[in-house]
Amino acid sequence: MKSIIKNLSLALAALGTLSGFTACQDDINTPEIVKEAPVATLKPNSTILEVKQIYWEETTPYCTQIGTKDNGDHYIVKGRVISSDYSGNIFKSLYIQDETAALPLSINQYNLYLGYRVGQEVVIDLTGLYIGRYSGLEQLGYPQWSASYNAYQPTFMQPGILDGHIELNGWPEPEKVDTLLISSLAELSTNATSAAYLQKMQGQLVRINNVKFVPQNGLDVLGIYHENVNQAIEDNDGNQLTVRTSGYSNFWNTKLPEEKGDIVGILGYYYSSSDPSSSWQLTLIDKEGMMNFGNPTLPLGSIERPYTVEEAVKAETAGTAPTGWTEGYIVGTIAPEVENITSASQIEWGANATLPSSVVIGLTPDSRSLDECLVMALPQNSVMRAYVALANHPENLGKKLTVYGRLEKYMGTYGIIDNNGTADEFMLEGVEIIVGGTGTEEDPYDVNKVIGFNPQSTTDTEYPGVWVKGYIVGTYHDYDAHFETANASNNNILLADSPNVTDKSKCIDVQLPFGDVRTAINLANNPGMLGAEVMLYGDVLKYNTMPGLKNTTKYKILSQGSGGGDDPTPPGNAGLDETFDASTSLPSGWSAIKVEGNKAWYVATYSGNNYASMTGYKGTAPFDSWLVSPAVDLSQVTAKTLSFTSQVNGYGSTTSQIEVYVLSSADPATATKTKLNAAWPSAPSSGYSSWLSSGSLDLSQFSGTVYIGFRYTATEDANYATWCIDNVAIPAK
Repeated sequence: MKSIIKNLSLALAALGTLSGFTACQDDINTPEIVKEAPVATLKPNSTILEVKQIYWEETTPYCTQIGTKDNGDHYIVKGRVISSDYSGNIFKSLYIQDETAALPLSINQYNLYLGYRVGQEVVIDLTGLYIGRYSGLEQLGYPQWSASYNAYQPTFMQPGILDGHIELNGWPEPEKVDTLLISSLAELSTNATSAAYLQKMQGQLVRINNVKFVPQNGLDVLGIYHENVNQAIEDNDGNQLTVRTSGYSNFWNTKLPEEKGDIVGILGYYYSSSDPSSSWQLTLIDKEGMMNFGNPTLPLGSIERPYTVEEAVKAETAGTAPTGWTEGYIVGTIAPEVENITSASQIEWGANATLPSSVVIGLTPDSRSLDECLVMALPQNSVMRAYVALANHPENLGKKLTVYGRLEKYMGTYGIIDNNGTADEFMLEGVEIIVGGTGTEEDPYDVNKVIGFNPQSTTDTEYPGVWVKGYIVGTYHDYDAHFETANASNNNILLADSPNVTDKSKCIDVQLPFGDVRTAINLANNPGMLGAEVMLYGDVLKYNTMPGLKNTTKYKILSQGSGGGDDPTPPGNAGLDETFDASTSLPSGWSAIKVEGNKAWYVATYSGNNYASMTGYKGTAPFDSWLVSPAVDLSQVTAKTLSFTSQVNGYGSTTSQIEVYVLSSADPATATKTKLNAAWPSAPSSGYSSWLSSGSLDLSQFSGTVYIGFRYTATEDANYATWCIDNVAIPAK
């Protein structure tokens, strides 16, 4: 834009010089110089956006004549010129803009810049002119029949037609031209077919910062002499936008910069039915529209220039709800049982956090005011919770945390939402985020991570005592990998990151020593475990010529298998005695199964006591969520009875339900289910109820191996209560 303003300044300077020169000559043959600014006699009564909305049609192309208002008045708009055809890249087109939208004009005339300088205000009587959409772009023009579309479309109008409808108003004021900032190219592709967005943004002068050119067709310059060329720019998220360059422009051979920079141009549109998201185009006004390459303007909210907590609070107060990166310092955690934050006393400031489910970040490490803090959830079983939660890492207090998400109120106060807790959505000061897990029970390694370790020893390991998660896809026998259950080995399984893997190089071999782990999941005796997702605890070592896990001593079945034989029925435990106190995740053998809704059972902690909990709070109903116990062998119990304690927070009433069943298998979808008549607490008017014993529930009608299933259900209009289960017991011999 610098050259446009410079050209205008030079023109005005020349005009002043010429005026002074002729005055000195006193030559009666010298034409008189116009010294008074033009004043339009037309009075605007409409905005550009109003007219575009009134004459908008979804079909394209079309062309229609602009009539009068209901009261007989003409449609009259004013706008400021934002284009120039001086460089030759804009052809027979004029673009004007007011505070609501922009309007392209298709005019059969060269050198429009001589009469319509950038920043020149014009007033146009639109009544009697033609408006329509040419390949999706709404513009003024003149109707021309298109045989291919069997419809009229607006193309070049003769200059004389416009002359009777347009007036200049004042001298050009380029500094008043408004350049709209587009923070992400995803905004364009997402709104490529939105009528409201198209009406506002088509034809606008826009700026896009921190982008790079991605050369097309092997060209490293903008264009080709006398040919139109499409190049592309790309933002940080990989979104692209076409940059269209005419081979008749005076800068077609400009070399594409390799660095990132900022770009300014006219936002055009050429509809693509095969890919509507690619319909947007950018046309440079001149070469100076490419600026700051090598030193780009970093947009607020980018990873290079994240929001501060102060800036985030301002954005939320203004109600803009932008999405991007924000940084602050870890200062606390949301206190237990808090559902709506109204006071700083509801935050556990400092490192002594009760729950791992949230984090509070402040403007400074010493921030203790809600006006200087943002709260956000740490999604269950996420990488972010594993690394960030103060309950697990009190040493994180005061560390800088940078997170990606949407700035919007959360739990009644300033917050960050829409963060899934993945490794690419946060950065923690001084901590390397390891993709693929950390090997802990809360954040197990994935199979690809173990393969990457490439262990060479069968006895000495650099990674002892780790958890690995994956799907059972086969076994190793007869000196090779086999991806079926026929003739399966009972002393090992192959584990992969997908249940459908049949490539040995994408697997690890897991040793199943004699004992509970082998009994529960080996494919020779449990063919139905093929495809099951499991977590296993052991040492990373080379095993059967492959990366593997040996000395396996613990297991968790996360989901049942789907092929290879009957459902697994591993021998049951000798009773149950579960207090959920051993870990912040579900104990080995317990599983959380979501049938409907987006919430699942988890282990919660309050006042030093762990328990299983399920809530629909801030979830999406309807809910149908199961907590299923490990297998129980009723032949090994002293008495066939079940007992447990429960607690509820339902604010006086709840239409959600909690039930307990005896299941014939670990999969509620296929198991035979028998409901037990247990005692349950009533929802108090506020807070949680007291813990209530279920009573001794008779299991005498059952035999063999069974499972205990706690089922949480809620309808769409439910008060989503929080139910808690603890002290589940079936006495063993």
